[in-house]
Amino acid sequence: MFSRMSQKRGTSEIGMFGVGFKSVLGVSDAPEFFSRSVSFRFDPTRARERIQKELRVQKELRAAIVKHCPTLRLPEPIDPAECCAEDSVLDELMEWAVNIVRLRIKNDGRVNLSEQMNGFPPEWPLVVEHVETLELINDHDSSRQELARTTIGHSWKLFSPWEHKLSPEAKADRYPGDERESVKITWAVPLDRLTNPGKFWAFFPTSTRSLVAGILNAPWKTHEDRQNLLPGPYNDELIKVAAKNMAKALPDLKSSDDPARHLDALPRREASGDSDEANLLRDRLFYHLHKQKIVPDQDGILCAPADIRYPPQELTRDRHVETKSFERWATYPNRPRAWLHHKALSRNRLAVIDRLFPGEHRARRATIAEWLEALVEAGASANDLAHGSMVAIQTAALLPIELRKDAPLGQIVLTTDDNTVRPDPEQVFLPDDIPNDTGADSQPGADVHRELMADRNTVSALKKLGLTGRSPEVVFRQVVTRIEKLEIGYRQANSELWSRFWYLSRRLDAEKAQAVVRDVRLEGRVRIRTTTGKWRLITCVLTPGRIMQGESDRDGDVSVDIEFHKLDTSLMQKFDVASEPQEGRDLSLERTFNDFRDSQRRKYRDLDDLPTTPQNDYLHFLSTAGVGPVDVLALLSDEGRVSYTEALLEYDACYSKWTMKPKGAATARYYARYHEMPCKSLTVHMLEQHGRLRIGSR
Repeated sequence: MFSRMSQKRGTSEIGMFGVGFKSVLGVSDAPEFFSRSVSFRFDPTRARERIQKELRVQKELRAAIVKHCPTLRLPEPIDPAECCAEDSVLDELMEWAVNIVRLRIKNDGRVNLSEQMNGFPPEWPLVVEHVETLELINDHDSSRQELARTTIGHSWKLFSPWEHKLSPEAKADRYPGDERESVKITWAVPLDRLTNPGKFWAFFPTSTRSLVAGILNAPWKTHEDRQNLLPGPYNDELIKVAAKNMAKALPDLKSSDDPARHLDALPRREASGDSDEANLLRDRLFYHLHKQKIVPDQDGILCAPADIRYPPQELTRDRHVETKSFERWATYPNRPRAWLHHKALSRNRLAVIDRLFPGEHRARRATIAEWLEALVEAGASANDLAHGSMVAIQTAALLPIELRKDAPLGQIVLTTDDNTVRPDPEQVFLPDDIPNDTGADSQPGADVHRELMADRNTVSALKKLGLTGRSPEVVFRQVVTRIEKLEIGYRQANSELWSRFWYLSRRLDAEKAQAVVRDVRLEGRVRIRTTTGKWRLITCVLTPGRIMQGESDRDGDVSVDIEFHKLDTSLMQKFDVASEPQEGRDLSLERTFNDFRDSQRRKYRDLDDLPTTPQNDYLHFLSTAGVGPVDVLALLSDEGRVSYTEALLEYDACYSKWTMKPKGAATARYYARYHEMPCKSLTVHMLEQHGRLRIGSR
């Protein structure tokens, strides 16, 4: 009757000022109370009659006042015996109950009340210390629910309440009449639902999400509906205290099987719509965790975030974790310990760890090479270098092919000279029966260590990484591939590599060697050794014959070293190395072709009657066949040029014009707007630049 005279001051009991007591009016108009000392009923109809009788005001005013008369102010005594006679449930309860509340439910209120009872939070006893068991019996649908702390607690982690003494600022922001000096804060965490965002509870759930797993319960200052927290120093102080204590308690959520489980309880990244309270809790929580021992190492021991090394970013991007490679890495007994535990390698957990390093303090991820080399280094420290190399190789082979192809894998392969090298197919080989002799002074590269070759899984992994034996075709392909990478433009040739090229080609038939060269796209850039020891492109040399008659003192830079190439006749023929000009050669392989084509493109673009000026890349010759080679003209002596010029002029095809026209990805109809431009051939161009004739010649 006098709810604002509540005796609850400075206690942790639930409720204040009769708010909960008044809530019964949501389901009943006439609540009744039975006890051993007195029983009574609040009846709004009787209350209205009594108030109206006492009023001494005008009739109109009296009606308005009575319309808003209070229900819970004027109780009427009731006889419990009479009530029991007509209510068997009440009669049974009176045999043992000390206090009974009977609510005659409003019209259509039973269904709503039934839904509320069935939806009552089962974890409620966890945050109410003085209630051991709560039993809810719903006669509407014959359901029964018993909530007990002992039965609920096995799947929850309940931390002992943290008691906090309020500061003067927080006290000043309390509810009026609230005289408590300290408050208790409780955190209860569901161990099987750590990733589910929790809520703030004020002994019952509010609508304000904390985003941290579980229930964060305290006597929060809320709106009248008890659904949302109010801003102010009081709540802010409790949130900061809670964050500090949660940071200390968080490691208790890990388990022996999953030393990173506690990371799941932490909140996600800030998003639009997050409450100020959730943002404050997250910020303060991560502030305290930044230097705390919270991240598990390989032994499951928690360390400060900055004391742990982190795996490559490439292995955990795009919501995917390369689990197989991580698991193989973690199975090595001698692996380095100060690396992140593999149980922490999930998208959500890695995101949490990233949030432990705000801004410029973001954790540096190791490269794939560093990650793999750490196994080799650990093996060396444990006098088990071969085993460390094996695990690193097997781990590398489990990486996605695009990562193995693009990312350096580090020096992880142990070789026969007890060094570790990169798994480069051009530099390290699986030992085989092929003689280690190519005719050169020494064989580059190294062989895989015999201990690695004795392990079947390691050999399989090495093959997956591209390593092979020294079979003739494979070794030749490796050299051709290496040359292709070095032959940029027409700079100075690598004489050692080209010597290996020709020595290794002799182990293959000419057709197979040509196929390898064509497959690697080196065909137009093959080099031949001349009598002076230089390595010239095939378009810049001639074999002895009509032009080169074997003179030792003339055109040695152009003349093929027949002694060196005496076993290469068949392959040189495949490459069209000739002693004199030939008709029908593809002159686009000539060294001078690109400059000539560019000059003709400029002429075409300068034409006056073009629809639009075409791009250079779309301008092409309709055919590049002609008489050649022609690059050799620029390198021959005057006497040699005379002989070669006369030989070229013997071919009528030498005078045939070339044609340039745009072509490309557009439709043929589009390019039909452009006309063809006749132009001289590359052969004529080179003759104009370098050709020579004897006096008296036509």
